[in-house]
Amino acid sequence: MRVANVCHAVFALVALPSCTAELGDWSPRDINEHGVIVGDRLNRGFPYVAGAVVYRGNGPLVDLEPHEADAVASANAISNDGTIVGISFLPTPTSPGPIAVYWDRTGAVHAIPALGGDPTPWMMAMAINGRGLIAGFSIAPPPPGAQPVMGGRPWIFDKASGVLTELPTLTEPNYSRAHSINDAGEVVGYADAGGVSWAAGTHEPRALPRPEGASYAVPYAINASGAIVGTMYTDTGDYFPVLWPTADSMPTQLPLGRCTVGDAAAINDSGVIVGTLRGADGCSGPSNPSADGSLASYAVRWNAAGVLSDLGNPNSRASSINAYGTAVGDEERLGTTGVSVVRAMRWP
Repeated sequence: MRVANVCHAVFALVALPSCTAELGDWSPRDINEHGVIVGDRLNRGFPYVAGAVVYRGNGPLVDLEPHEADAVASANAISNDGTIVGISFLPTPTSPGPIAVYWDRTGAVHAIPALGGDPTPWMMAMAINGRGLIAGFSIAPPPPGAQPVMGGRPWIFDKASGVLTELPTLTEPNYSRAHSINDAGEVVGYADAGGVSWAAGTHEPRALPRPEGASYAVPYAINASGAIVGTMYTDTGDYFPVLWPTADSMPTQLPLGRCTVGDAAAINDSGVIVGTLRGADGCSGPSNPSADGSLASYAVRWNAAGVLSDLGNPNSRASSINAYGTAVGDEERLGTTGVSVVRAMRWP
């Protein structure tokens, strides 16, 4: 049974409670079918993420504890049974890097074992399905002072059995990421310059088709029927939201309206998609210009027929949508002190 939406239907935008009265900075990452939202509190300095939080729709934000000796956690996704996945880390130059974690329904945090390697790889938990399968990837720790390489070895962790399985690669050396997993166990992400799907059960990788003139693609989400959404990058440097109806289908570009470039971030089982486009006057509907007329980001939704509609004001972003069409994201605004703040948003 659906939990009643606490947002009043008359409002197009509903600001969620802020983490602190001083900042009001937090950013939702995912929402489940019961309207429970997870995300991160934000800092203005290092580290940008201040801590993982969960909002259950009828009370204050609840902080999620980092793992043991770590100081900071970040939440990426939540299942319908309330299991949350993300990372935990100690933000110091000499720390061993992030570990992948999950929080059970009681809020207790559990570490996901690391893939083998010397040194121990950094671990990122990105998504969880209804069967308790968690998808993520590892990366090799960078040399001191260097930036991490944001690709590596994709994996699936079975929460029930405690078994961690590394997913096979399309190329060597492995440079892959797993971003999303559906209830059947099909995983999507990218490998080298292209999108990739790992088949349920066998984990066999296959490259997602991409059209001529596309330099690379990054899939971000897959729904129950196997439809995949993400971003396609062109040889000219532009980028567009795309939909693969299946892992074997050539992608189609989603409408941009008045906007020029953008990403597709999530798709629900009804085929409704949310993402973020960039323009100077909104993407659809009435004029909605940015303050200075420059390019700004706009949270948007495409219905199952592909019709585009704006969700947010300038400098908004959409990150997730649940089975009932409730979307979440954030919006950057100028605060009362003249400093920009990030407000968590939910669009019913």
